[in-house]
Amino acid sequence: MQSTGRANPELGGATLEEKSWIACFSDFRSWYDAKRATLVNMRRFYQGVRSSTDLIDVVEAGHWKVDFIRKSVSEKGLDTSLAVDMVALQDSYDVAVIVSGDADSIPSIRYMKGRDKHVAAVEFVNGSPPENKGRTFSSRIREHADFVVRVYETELVRLKLAVRPDKGGVVEAAG
Repeated sequence: MQSTGRANPELGGATLEEKSWIACFSDFRSWYDAKRATLVNMRRFYQGVRSSTDLIDVVEAGHWKVDFIRKSVSEKGLDTSLAVDMVALQDSYDVAVIVSGDADSIPSIRYMKGRDKHVAAVEFVNGSPPENKGRTFSSRIREHADFVVRVYETELVRLKLAVRPDKGGVVEAAG
């Protein structure tokens, strides 16, 4: 059975399928471009950290899974990579700094503390001090980490390490 378009019954088969994909992708494209811009800004931030000190090494791990249907992005493999790196590199550091608010990292934190390592967690906070509600940061991490470093959105913007999205949801490039 060959598909035909309701608005234009002359349009069918591969042409209809192609036009459908183009329409679907154009709706998806602006969302996807905004997500990619966010990842570019994250990498710029990591590079800023790397270039500002020899005492901190940023290790990017895991990968991003894009769900086209639900327009969502989720990290995959990060917790496992984090745990493996913490153990494999334990002779190279005294303090591990976890930039994740996911409670799945708690077993890794406990394991490393059992090996006399200190573990800190970074909590990203919307707004300015004294705001204290971190985005997607598990309060249970606070109980297990040796200390928590709060990073405020306004300070990242002020230092041109990040930008706020415009009202249309599109993120402009930082610095």
